[in-house]
Amino acid sequence: MDILKNKTVLMAGGLVAIVIFVGVGYRLTSTTPDTTGVVNEGADMGSDELVGDEPDASAGDMDSAGVADTSSGDSGTVMPTAPPVTQPEPPPAPSPAPTPAPAGNVVVDISNFAFAPAELRILQGTTVVWTNQDMAGHNVKSDSGSELDSPMLSKGESYSHTFNTKGEFAYHCGPHPWMVAKVIVE
Repeated sequence: MDILKNKTVLMAGGLVAIVIFVGVGYRLTSTTPDTTGVVNEGADMGSDELVGDEPDASAGDMDSAGVADTSSGDSGTVMPTAPPVTQPEPPPAPSPAPTPAPAGNVVVDISNFAFAPAELRILQGTTVVWTNQDMAGHNVKSDSGSELDSPMLSKGESYSHTFNTKGEFAYHCGPHPWMVAKVIVE
């Protein structure tokens, strides 16, 4: 920013704006450089906007930054205005834990090399039925222990298991170990 007596020159991307300080207000004019780099003053960009209702200070009472000099007894002051402060949006409240499925049968699809749903909450005594929808063969194997241990399932075949013990049971597909999921028994 280049400050000239009572004018402030703002340059950005080929557009030049000159702010002329008049008393306690300002006037904004637009200028554009010609091909030789000489700045040509344009039309007034709007009416004066006063920043307070104090008496106007004359242009001679301004310092080099365009602030009124009040040492001569004049009480006029240019007060910069700040943009309004916006508060960031608060994060959404955490969603409550899913309600476990009631006891009975619950289906888990094996499709597109994934178990769906990947996390299942059920009540103790619920039977889970895994059905292979893929052309490739899959199985259901416990990550630890032997709670789940299905044979290879071809397309359309199913495996079921009733969970009589509370706990968390992580499992995967033996031939495709990146296929992982878990059952949470409450």
